[in-house]
Amino acid sequence: MSKKAVGKKLKKNKKPQKAQKIDLKHVKKTIIHIIAAIAEVSKSKIKPDTNLTEALNIDSMMALEILTAIEKTYKIEIPEESLPKMTSLKEIMKLVKKLLPQ
Repeated sequence: MSKKAVGKKLKKNKKPQKAQKIDLKHVKKTIIHIIAAIAEVSKSKIKPDTNLTEALNIDSMMALEILTAIEKTYKIEIPEESLPKMTSLKEIMKLVKKLLPQ
């Protein structure tokens, strides 16, 4: 899937964020979709503890793309120094959960 197609699909699937409580299950599904699209792997390969670098061959540029896509999707700012901590879906969810409005 091309990067352009990923962007269009993300925009199409993106639900407007409300001031009320965020549905973390939806956030998780969206982040899985982002990772799968950028890494060009099946969503089924992405489990909470899957090491993104070792299991999915995600390099630093892909990780930056994932970070940017999450920021755009949820209108949050993830500090770039957090990038090395984004090693698995579980770790990404911890980080995003802290940054989302509660």
